[in-house]
Amino acid sequence: PIQADAAGALARLRLMQGRVDEVSDLLAPYAGHFEVCEQLAQLHLLRDEPDMAAAILNRGLHDLVGDRLRAGRLLELLVEVELSRDNPDGAELALERLEACALASESPVLRAAVSLSEGRISMYHSQWERAVAALKEALDILGTEERPIMAGRIQLELATALAHTADDVTALDRVRNALAIFEGLGARRDADKAAALLVGLG
Repeated sequence: PIQADAAGALARLRLMQGRVDEVSDLLAPYAGHFEVCEQLAQLHLLRDEPDMAAAILNRGLHDLVGDRLRAGRLLELLVEVELSRDNPDGAELALERLEACALASESPVLRAAVSLSEGRISMYHSQWERAVAALKEALDILGTEERPIMAGRIQLELATALAHTADDVTALDRVRNALAIFEGLGARRDADKAAALLVGLG
């Protein structure tokens, strides 16, 4: 329903702003609707409840038919959730499904999500060079698409991967780029992560 979609859009904004406490109340009336499962899963991930997040995403993917863009967003998040609960096999399965969505839809955003997810899986396995290559590809694919928050998150992951190679200088540039994007969008949670990485890189 339209109300669930509207609640989901507002919840996405509140999550980005770091106003997490408001999200639970906002989504409660629509908890059973696939329209809000991405935001609900993010909420559980933030609360360090990745098993709940995975269950919600899998339910949403089961209910969702024909909307490849939305399914792709859920699968990208599912990769992240599976890695956070130390289930790399689950992450690989989610990636395969995401690749199928990207192939069927020809969406640059979904293709970028595939490369971003490949980068995250490589980082989980400490394969830093592979991660750097995948994340750079994600940025190239995204190109001029108007997805600043996604571009910022890719830059932040890339900075993290670069910091584990000998390329500290580029890592600093990337994290500064990401921080500028997040601050411009008022994305407080992401900005805090970028600022913490910046401090870590010295």
